[in-house]
Amino acid sequence: GGFCVIGTIEARKNVGFLLDLWEAMGAEAPRLHIIGRRGWGVDHLIPRLDALPRGGPVIEHGPLPDAEAQRLLRRSTGLLFPSHAEGYGLPVAEALQIGVPVICNDIEELRESCGGHALFHSVADPEGWISEIRQINSKLSELNAASVRETGTFLPQRWDNHFVMVNDLLT
Repeated sequence: GGFCVIGTIEARKNVGFLLDLWEAMGAEAPRLHIIGRRGWGVDHLIPRLDALPRGGPVIEHGPLPDAEAQRLLRRSTGLLFPSHAEGYGLPVAEALQIGVPVICNDIEELRESCGGHALFHSVADPEGWISEIRQINSKLSELNAASVRETGTFLPQRWDNHFVMVNDLLT
């Protein structure tokens, strides 16, 4: 259980925002799984990541094989995606496809790729994120998430359709 964030830990992914939220939640914080390698522009985060207590609510896994990342995502309470900028947002699409709730930053790229299937909160509203995290966590803690979750209704845009759309725009 717990929440996941998946992707290279870099400035635009905004993992520091999640560390701030977990600090603010204190002892009530659910588990947070950070999955991905450390990238560029996160020198300020290294001391915070290195200081994460063993057995604490935040676990930095580093890069994991796809199957292991998928297993954690499938068993998670939700995916958190506070990115400042994104291309397609593949982890979001993967989570929504398997029925995992997603909270993400309210940015145009993610609104386009996810439609109304994700929960959007601006990272300028940390209290909104905390409230949503608590709400999802309390809903799912009453149930065994894996046993009640069914495949999501989200159908990601397929590449061939994407290129047909792009071609239509250009011609």
